[in-house]
Amino acid sequence: MRISLLLGLRNRLSLGVYLVMLPMLLSGCWSRVEINDRLFVTAMMVDAGEKEDEFKLTLGFPMASRMSSLQKGAGGGSDSNPYMTVTKTGESIAAAYRKIQSDLSRQINWGHARVILVGDKMARRGLRPILEFALRQPSFHTKAFVYLIAGETTSMEGIIPIPERFPSEMLRELAAQRSIIDAKVRDLLLGGPDLSDGLIGRLKVEKEAMGSEKGKTGIRVINNGAGMIKDEKLIGYYDVPQMRGALLIMGRLENGLISVASPTDGKTVDLIVVQVKSKIKVETRGDRVLFRILIDAQVEVLASASDIDLQSPAQIKKLEARLNDQLKDRVVGVLEKSQRMGADVCQLGNYLDWYKPSVWKRWKADWHGHYMNDVDFKAETDAHIQRLGAERNPYWKLSKPQGEKK
Repeated sequence: MRISLLLGLRNRLSLGVYLVMLPMLLSGCWSRVEINDRLFVTAMMVDAGEKEDEFKLTLGFPMASRMSSLQKGAGGGSDSNPYMTVTKTGESIAAAYRKIQSDLSRQINWGHARVILVGDKMARRGLRPILEFALRQPSFHTKAFVYLIAGETTSMEGIIPIPERFPSEMLRELAAQRSIIDAKVRDLLLGGPDLSDGLIGRLKVEKEAMGSEKGKTGIRVINNGAGMIKDEKLIGYYDVPQMRGALLIMGRLENGLISVASPTDGKTVDLIVVQVKSKIKVETRGDRVLFRILIDAQVEVLASASDIDLQSPAQIKKLEARLNDQLKDRVVGVLEKSQRMGADVCQLGNYLDWYKPSVWKRWKADWHGHYMNDVDFKAETDAHIQRLGAERNPYWKLSKPQGEKK
């Protein structure tokens, strides 16, 4: 009897302790900030200040208070933008950031920052302060895209983000099309401290009248090639065709136009790349290293000004041969330009480290020197025309009189 009473008392005491401890698990987060008190950064723009050690920081934010009003008045239109930008200068990016924060009524949050824009002058000074600041923020995503802007990034402030709602959305979707170098923060860190070279997509802005905006002059973003990065600093540029060659090497080109001279009459046949796969192999030949770039591409005919018979397997084979020769020249030209500048922008050093670690161990201390003097390239392409489009041969060729010379 006494034992059962003691057991019952112990069970009641245990239950009482559990009931007392449960509310402690419901205390919430001590550092919580209400969402209404936050301001979410969607774009970070960095320029060099007027002084040598000065930074100009611009942050872009969506304005939640205007989004609902714009949706309600969608039929009638509105002149208000659903986003805002704030610019401050400082002796460091952190100092400029704190100046922006001190003037805002809400707390800045980096969890939605998806785009970093860097002006040319700032990029020539170096990307390290930007990468250091971004990686230091716990909520900053390393998947954020990085773009160079011809001139200053503040030229982007008047952009009309058609067809998206915010400029950051437009730039993110531009990267998703894979017709431009879609460099992310993590891509610039991939090589580690031994290899700080890479490529960053470059954009420029142009003013033009927008028909969708009742003729108002707006700013249009245009693909302007890519910036070549060496030791985290901008040293040169690729134009758009060269940039597409770099995308071929990386196996990331989609929807890229390639114009090939027809083997029959020399007129243009426009082809569009729909799929690319690439492999990079490393071979040692004596004291030299050979990088073999193997590219497999599928293309479609977009338009033709030639009288070539696209239903003839023999003619298609000749056209594919010209296409492959053009792709080889473009790929080798891209690599040779980077070699002349001593910048391993395609990060081929990583492949040397993976496949020939003993060579990389000897060369990494002076990799740029070895890249310039002791490396060769060979491109091997296998591109095939996959589809001809809705028509086979041009309609005007089919309608020629029978006696007309072709």
